[in-house]
Amino acid sequence: MAFNTWSLNYAISELLVAYHNIERHDLIVLDRGPFDSLAWMTVLHGRGELGLDELNTIKAFALHPKWSKLISRVYLFKCEADTSLRRELESKLTHGQGTAMNESMLNDLLDKYNSLLNELRGYPVKTFDTTTTKGPLDTAEPIAQDILEIMEAANG
Repeated sequence: MAFNTWSLNYAISELLVAYHNIERHDLIVLDRGPFDSLAWMTVLHGRGELGLDELNTIKAFALHPKWSKLISRVYLFKCEADTSLRRELESKLTHGQGTAMNESMLNDLLDKYNSLLNELRGYPVKTFDTTTTKGPLDTAEPIAQDILEIMEAANG
């Protein structure tokens, strides 16, 4: 709960700082933005660690138009839980599953991402299923192209 609250606030703070900076940035990349935090908070709610009123308050804050309108695109990378777990553990010294990185939690998180996608249709989300990709470059190229198109459209 604490980490996801921190990452949500950090993401919003970075958006606001960048947007209101005198030298406004053309591109801000956040690894864990509001959408990711919402997915995790929804997992925590489903596991009884967060009440419905608390979840709704967090959602309202995370999606507040004052900062959500600043986001041009959210890239959501999804893959099957077993693929995610294999990728996570393949370079580790130990191959034991952890509290968050285990098949049950990853399946639950994937389910919450899919639910949020349906719930937040107005959010500028592009989804990439990376289950069968050959590596990060398979996904990087279409993202780079999308970013260029967004920047060209903004400069009109």
